[in-house]
Amino acid sequence: MTIDEKNPIPYKLQAEIFDESGQADKAEESYRKLYELTKKKSAHRSAELFGKN
Repeated sequence: MTIDEKNPIPYKLQAEIFDESGQADKAEESYRKLYELTKKKSAHRSAELFGKN
């Protein structure tokens, strides 16, 4: 699975792996990227649902 700007799932998996292996800095970076992507997707989806494109 590749990590790209449209798919947040690999960031979640990567963050969990880093977290489990004790690499907190890398885990935090991955979680931050995951949050940014899911926030963007959520805002975009809300705009679609409520006609604010």
